[in-house]
Amino acid sequence: MYQAERLKRWLPAIVFVCFCCSYLHQLTNTLSRYDRSEKVINEDAFGYYAILPAYFKYHDPNWKFLDSVTSKQEKYANYIPPIVNQIDQDKSVCKYYSGPALLQLPFYFMAELSSNNKDPFDQSHHFYILLSVIFYVVCGFLLIYRQLLQWQYSPLQAGAFISFVLFGTNLFVYTAYDPAYSHAYSFFAFSAFASLLLSIKQKPGPVKFIASGLVFGLILIIRPLNGIVIVLVPIILYGQLTTIFKTHFRYILAATVTAMMFPAIQSYLWHWQTGEWYVYPYGNEKLNLLQPQLLEFIFGYNSGWTLYTPGAFLMVIFGLAGLVVKKQYVRAVLSFLSVTTVLYLMSCWYYLHYGCTAGCRPITDYYGLFVLLMAYGFRELTKNLWIKYLLLTLLSSSFMYWRIVQYQFMNHIINWCDMDKERFEMVFLKTHEVYHYSTYPFWDFSDSENNPVISETIINKTLHLNEKVTPYSIQLPETDCKDSSLLISFSIRADKGNKDAYLRILITDDGQYVEQQTLLLQRKATSGGKFNFQFLIRKSLRKGRAEVRLESTGSLETCSVHLEKLKIQRL
Repeated sequence: MYQAERLKRWLPAIVFVCFCCSYLHQLTNTLSRYDRSEKVINEDAFGYYAILPAYFKYHDPNWKFLDSVTSKQEKYANYIPPIVNQIDQDKSVCKYYSGPALLQLPFYFMAELSSNNKDPFDQSHHFYILLSVIFYVVCGFLLIYRQLLQWQYSPLQAGAFISFVLFGTNLFVYTAYDPAYSHAYSFFAFSAFASLLLSIKQKPGPVKFIASGLVFGLILIIRPLNGIVIVLVPIILYGQLTTIFKTHFRYILAATVTAMMFPAIQSYLWHWQTGEWYVYPYGNEKLNLLQPQLLEFIFGYNSGWTLYTPGAFLMVIFGLAGLVVKKQYVRAVLSFLSVTTVLYLMSCWYYLHYGCTAGCRPITDYYGLFVLLMAYGFRELTKNLWIKYLLLTLLSSSFMYWRIVQYQFMNHIINWCDMDKERFEMVFLKTHEVYHYSTYPFWDFSDSENNPVISETIINKTLHLNEKVTPYSIQLPETDCKDSSLLISFSIRADKGNKDAYLRILITDDGQYVEQQTLLLQRKATSGGKFNFQFLIRKSLRKGRAEVRLESTGSLETCSVHLEKLKIQRL
């Protein structure tokens, strides 16, 4: 009996520790497998972080260090993310808000103290910024987990909820693959704000009001559009607002004052850079409020929220349904209007897809709120046994679906920047290696048509798809690329007999591997049409050989490919 009571007491901590260990394991695996440990500070993350060395290390409000110091480093020699906008001829400003940088500040100082290198973008700084992401993500989930326990969910149930949010949605991408973007920090701030409001609802106190004001101010300077999270106040405190306003007016006033602290820091940083207390840092990037693209944003083939992360969408649907079943009609209406407003505003951004993203990126900030919304009414939905199994089936299916989609994103099966209906259907749930980069355009070698031809070989061979895959071998002439590259061009005729069929072309030199290319035939094949498949090799060939196989990732349907000739040119 004593052991059982002891286990019951420690079970919440054990479950959360297991959750954290699972996160760290998958994070480490992602960083290692996809070589992301030196790319923590990249693209948008570079812009947020660069505020710290600009202010504390280089004391450079004009951002000249980017050209004089950073661009001379090998990893930034060819490309530095565009993080500065010109206000006028003499003034420039970082277009990124300072919220993530403020949260990174203690970790930045730890990196400075631990690093002997004067480079603020060295590996040590990447590590400590990653450490900041881990810290805030874990803290955000801890707040959600504690709230679920307070709502009388068991530790295992609460652990399942937070595991679903992290591992079953694209939030994981922005806490592991591209971790230092603003989304991990916003996720923490949202979770803290919701937790504080729920605590005020239970037992108001001055510290809670002041802390909620501070957190709201932090949310504003991470991403100003997220200020709409203020709608949580009437949603959570519905029925108590009048009483709280009358009884704790001084606390509310204190919260309002403290909410301006972080925006004041942002205003100071603008003044430091431009001499003006307020600027619009995004330049020509803006909201087009009269031109929303709401349906495309939610259901579109290019990063559509529901299409790529149905689990996140289901959290909202189940949450709203749960509120209705609980007869919390006002909260249901307010929640619906709030979510709709968030989606509407996001769909008005000048660049609907927010850059190259894994699914719908900006909505990940709200996932902590969405799971609380779902959990609040989930018990009401699951009182009926068959409905319970239906909901669990839908959530489990969406979880597994996202895990496949996540693999596709990280292995470039899905094009992060440009997808459409045809490409989405072509790679739907596909994980075979032949689909890697299959949604990306082919390299354009049209400018090389008149380059010198080293050799041209007539092949005139038809390959048929069958269970016994034997390679067709082609002896290549000796070629010298002369410090250049060789362009290999196969002239091919093929039909669309099998959508899963592909060519595998292996180039060797005296038995040693040189290059391997795969061509998914449906990308080029037409009804008996002729096309060229071209690729580069950067090595001279002495005893070169090309082995060509016709294979399939699925069923062995009828398919044939006719190889006409092989041409080698020097680039």
